[in-house]
Amino acid sequence: MPFVKHMKKKQLAFLLTLLIASGVAAQSRKAVFLLDTSYLPPVYYESFKSDLPIYNGRLFESYPPSMIGTPFLDDSKWHNGAVCFDSVWYKNLNLRYDANAETLIIEDKQMLPVIISNQKVAAFYLENRKFVKLGTDIDKALVNGFYEILNEAKLPVLILRKKYIRETINQQESKVDREFIWISKFYIYKDQRFLQVHSQKDLYTILGVRRAVVARALRKAHIKFKTNAEEAILAAAQLYNP
Repeated sequence: MPFVKHMKKKQLAFLLTLLIASGVAAQSRKAVFLLDTSYLPPVYYESFKSDLPIYNGRLFESYPPSMIGTPFLDDSKWHNGAVCFDSVWYKNLNLRYDANAETLIIEDKQMLPVIISNQKVAAFYLENRKFVKLGTDIDKALVNGFYEILNEAKLPVLILRKKYIRETINQQESKVDREFIWISKFYIYKDQRFLQVHSQKDLYTILGVRRAVVARALRKAHIKFKTNAEEAILAAAQLYNP
C-alpha cells in the first residue's frame, strides 16, 4: 500500500508539472493534463456528433428564479472549453460549471444543457482556466472535487471553488431569501503534498520564508490576505526559492 501511494504521488507530481509547463489552452494544441489521454481522429467527432458519449447525461434543471446570485462559476454564460472524458479529450465545447452541485454542464447539439457524469471527468478547461479532479485517493488532505490550478510557478497553487446556499429570514417581506455564497479552499503543492492555506501564518510555514519578507511583498502589491486570499497566496508563492 505505501508503494502504491508513493507511485500515485510521483505520477501526480509529473501530471502537475506537465500541466503547468503546457501553459496553453486545450483548444490550441493537444493538452497534457494526464499521461494516458488523447484526442480521437476528427472523423470520430464528425461521424457521431450528437451521439458522442459525452452527451449521455441527464438534463440540467434550472434553479428557482427567486434565488439570489448564480450557481455557476463567474456567470451563467456558456464558455468555450475542453473536457477529458473517459480518458479522451473533447474540445470546442460549450460548457458551464455549477459550483453549487460541483458538476460540469455541456450544451448538446440540440442546444440543451446536459450534466456530464463526474465519474468520467478527469480534467477540463473553461477558456484558459485549468481544472483537474483530485481527492482523498491522492492525498488525505484533499476534499474530492475539481481544483483550479492558478499559477505556473515553482509551487503550484490550487483552489477548490464551491458555492453553497445560504438561507436568511426576510422579516420585512415574510419570506426566506436563498442566496449563493462562495466558499473556497486553497492549497499549495509542495514536496509531493497538498498543504491547505487557512491564514497568512500558514504561508510563512509552508514557504519557509521569513514573516517580514512575505508581509513586505504583500504590502508592496497592496494585497491583504483577509480581503483577497487568492492574490495573497499567489504573490507569496512567487517568493519561494528552494
